[in-house]
Formats: sequence, C-alpha cells, structure tokens
Amino acid sequence: MARSAWCETCSHLWPEEELGPERTCPTCGASLAPRKPAWHFRLLVAGSAVYLLWRLGQGLDWLARYAGRHA
Repeated sequence: MARSAWCETCSHLWPEEELGPERTCPTCGASLAPRKPAWHFRLLVAGSAVYLLWRLGQGLDWLARYAGRHA
C-alpha cells in the first residue's frame, strides 16, 4: 500500500516520494508524520475478504453437487 503524509498547514496529502528531506512538506517545510489507512477501511477490506471466502465455499459446494448429478 502506498504511504502518504498529510500536511495540516497546506491541507494537502503528499505521496512518500514527493516529500522533502527528513519528511518535510515540499510547500511549507512542515514536518510530516506517515498516515495509516482509517480503521473503517481496514474493516471493509476484512469484511470483503470474509464474504468472498464464503461465496467461494458456496460455489465449490454447488460445483460438487452439479458434478455429482451429471457424472
């Protein structure tokens, strides 16, 4: 996942590769901290993975029953 940093002074999100030396804002020179994804985004990704695994199980079950009827 691409890392980025938010500058409160400029109200701008900077990608890691555009930051100045020592993680400073290219516009105003303020020191920036890395920004992690929000908790609700991580929850959405985890929930989507669980859902897709559930659907995969259902698909494999259907495939096994279909193959058993048409064998």
